[in-house]
Amino acid sequence: MRDFCFVLLCITLCLPNIIYSQFSDNYEAYALISDGEIKERLSRIENDVVKPRFDPVVRSYIKTYTIKKRDRTEAMLGRTAIYFPLFEKMLLENGLPLDLKYLSVVESALDANAVSRSGAVGLWQFMTPTGRECGLSIGRTVDERKDPEKATLAAIKYLSKQFKRYGNWELALAAYNGGPGRVNRAIKRGRSKNFWRIRRYLPRETRNYVPAYIAATYINHYYEEHDLKPVYPDSEFQNTERIKVYNTITFDEIEQVTGTPVYIIEYLNPSYKKNYIPASTKGNNLVLPENRMAVFKNTYKNPDSGNRNYVVGERVLAPRYKPTKPVNSKQLFYRVEEGDDLSSLSSAFACKGTDIMKWNKLTSSKLRKGQQLIIFISKDHVKPVELLKPITLVGGDHPVESEVSKEIDWEPMILPVLNAQKSSAGKKSKKKKRSKKKRYVYHKVTRGESLYTIAAQYKGITVTDLIEINDMNPEDALKPGKKLKIREK
Repeated sequence: MRDFCFVLLCITLCLPNIIYSQFSDNYEAYALISDGEIKERLSRIENDVVKPRFDPVVRSYIKTYTIKKRDRTEAMLGRTAIYFPLFEKMLLENGLPLDLKYLSVVESALDANAVSRSGAVGLWQFMTPTGRECGLSIGRTVDERKDPEKATLAAIKYLSKQFKRYGNWELALAAYNGGPGRVNRAIKRGRSKNFWRIRRYLPRETRNYVPAYIAATYINHYYEEHDLKPVYPDSEFQNTERIKVYNTITFDEIEQVTGTPVYIIEYLNPSYKKNYIPASTKGNNLVLPENRMAVFKNTYKNPDSGNRNYVVGERVLAPRYKPTKPVNSKQLFYRVEEGDDLSSLSSAFACKGTDIMKWNKLTSSKLRKGQQLIIFISKDHVKPVELLKPITLVGGDHPVESEVSKEIDWEPMILPVLNAQKSSAGKKSKKKKRSKKKRYVYHKVTRGESLYTIAAQYKGITVTDLIEINDMNPEDALKPGKKLKIREK
């Protein structure tokens, strides 16, 4: 018993020293820098947003940067080489203080893919409603909160609006974090527009937001004094060029044309969820390393080179997808009707379901009503039962020319029956469908529920089904009391 007590005493005495020894160098380095020295350094920083000041909260954040999360701080400092030049350019163009660039350090540590516990996304951490309010597109294929340029412009608009409202940057920053409603209530309770006087009336996170900004400013000025070594990314991530792409193009196609590995394309273009850039009349951003972008432009710069893709200034038309036409076949367009699936279509058109997916670049075998498909059929295909009308597809800014009309004589074409209900029900059933509104089984969301837990309560229902029937974004937060459609009655 005496020996056991002696061993336990030794462990108790030695354990703190063992733990301390792992971090002793960092703690000693921090201990050598007194609060007075940090105060003196802060006083030397010229900041046009917030006048730096020292308090326990600022000290706590500096300690986190310099000791607790040194590796993350060094990675963040390295990413300044990618994002700070863009921030400075856009802030300068919009007449805002360049020091606002440090705000993104507080928000996301300069990680374009950052997602908070509350669902805020991107470098500037926009929630879905605020992002859309600021003009960002947030959907199933694109989330512009992750687009460095577009998200920065949205942040600039929002910050400008708050500064115009309050007349000082401390309150504008607080409103950026907690919303103007909380700031307005704090102003009313504190009877002042001085952030430092009313901060006690703000929620804890918002109360500490300006001190966090001061600490982020400090670490970007004095990281060398704390022996922090930025981990800079490769030059291909730093020396980049941005252009507008107006037509659909996949990351695989960009890799084939430019030789840029897909992982680099993904890192530089984080807003695209499904590894392709969709068509847009306004244009979507494409960022590539400068040397690779030159190859991309050279490939599509000449309208007389045999393809219709060209560069005019910074306007780039990416290649339109043209499926390979099978030998001895005709091309037509088909609009998906209710009840259609790949199996029925492949049977109707005497082709394989995998061919239809390949011709239309489908990533899923699931079809939706109204979807437009390109189909190739054999010229000696059997003649019809049902009239098929030609459909002109539209891509990017320009309607696709009706190449179909050149290849096919559009006399009525008979197709095998795709759906037994279509041929038997006739026009009466269509009229009934129009007159009857769809009725659904609903589920009322309760606190703590997710799409996964809700789907599990209903047999045969998946999370994807819930997203599609409710036309939701998967990242949208579920609010208690909201009614979700489960299935049709």
